[in-house]
Amino acid sequence: MTTLARLVWSAVVFGAGWGLSYGLWLSTYLELTERARIDADRGELWLWGSTLVLVVAALVARLSWRTPVWSGALLPAAGVISLLASDADFLPPLVLLVVAPCLLLSIGVTLVHRPIRDPSPG
Repeated sequence: MTTLARLVWSAVVFGAGWGLSYGLWLSTYLELTERARIDADRGELWLWGSTLVLVVAALVARLSWRTPVWSGALLPAAGVISLLASDADFLPPLVLLVVAPCLLLSIGVTLVHRPIRDPSPG
């Protein structure tokens, strides 16, 4: 059951990563036309929603499987980095070079992490 739960968790994080990339794509423009402004606003909604999902996923991983704190911190960090970069005109696609490895590393750690048990008899 726990393996299935981790796989579902991974799919949710992967989906949130797709949401971040879509939001970054929508936030990219070379000239601020009316259409670009509308797309940028839609991109912000995607980024905020995906970041919220990543924060919840980090909490679930930490509380359910006692994953390392740094692994869980990568998820909200990816969302915050994406939100900060979305205000730049051409920068958002480049941010994926930082965000994607953060998400993949967190997924990998969560899939293989086994909590250390206390050796003392209790």
